[in-house]
Amino acid sequence: MKIILASSSPRRVELLRKLVADFEIRIPEIEERLDRKKSATANAEFLAAEKARAVFEKNSVTIGGDTLGELAGKILGKPRDKSEAAEFLRALAGKQHAVISGFCVKTDEHEIVGHAKSLVEFADISDTAIEKYVMENPVENFAAGYAIQNLPKNFVQKIDGSVETIIGFPLQEIGKILRSLRVGQIELR
Repeated sequence: MKIILASSSPRRVELLRKLVADFEIRIPEIEERLDRKKSATANAEFLAAEKARAVFEKNSVTIGGDTLGELAGKILGKPRDKSEAAEFLRALAGKQHAVISGFCVKTDEHEIVGHAKSLVEFADISDTAIEKYVMENPVENFAAGYAIQNLPKNFVQKIDGSVETIIGFPLQEIGKILRSLRVGQIELR
């Protein structure tokens, strides 16, 4: 049975390779709109499912994902531009926020939608450090304006949860689902 990853994220590709040896990558063409009346969790799960549905084909296992930040009830998606990314990072400085990664594993018989959540506590970060990070990175591609794997070490004080969830692909949860489905000839690593 074919496995399809509904994502253009190189980080999700890298993480899925830790679970399965062979899969196709398909970029879902959906509008990633947030419903501000719903929680970050509800939005991340909805968008993950929409991505999986957009590229699903019969006799496949299709995996979609979406990641959002949340600070004091406010959803932090991908910033519009570098200026908004800097705003996000200034708001996160010295505080703890949640990172929610929604996922959807879709087969002919099943559509399993869920999420994983990790907490990230940022240090007090100077405006100069924030501006430098924003100018040197493609921050518009990252929920909350940052990628945990390329943040300077002094930005983060504490992580509670899995780094893979923060990166955008909760390995444990998705691996458990793939194992439970026992679909076809999937080679789990």
